[in-house]
Amino acid sequence: MIDADIYLDVDGVLFCQNDGILELRDGVVGFLWFLVNNFENCYWLTCWGMDFNDVLDKIYGHMISSKFKNSNWKHGSIDKASGIQDWNRQFVWVEDGLFEGAIQELKKHGCWDNYIHVPFNGEMHILYEIKDELKRRFNIE
Repeated sequence: MIDADIYLDVDGVLFCQNDGILELRDGVVGFLWFLVNNFENCYWLTCWGMDFNDVLDKIYGHMISSKFKNSNWKHGSIDKASGIQDWNRQFVWVEDGLFEGAIQELKKHGCWDNYIHVPFNGEMHILYEIKDELKRRFNIE
């Protein structure tokens, strides 16, 4: 288990806009399993709130949903960046887009490279690429 945190958005990361509809990306379940089996802490950093664990629990059982924690954040100048639990711990934030305040907060803490941008539109297979990137960054076999 890697002593690091993962912060994960839902819409724009697990789901994308494809031909005008919100669609689940390819490989979502395998991607979530990879995260919970390799990282010490997995957090939802999303507008979807705590109800998303309930959705996962109904679909996939407690095996995934019990591993994800909710990261409370406040709308404001730094928005979702206020949900980062500990700026001194190693972490990765997978997100489809940041407001300027969150960008500045990441840079202020020297954590800009911790952000992995995911395009909101299309790119149905991008979770496989992100998984490969995380394996590379953290030397996961």
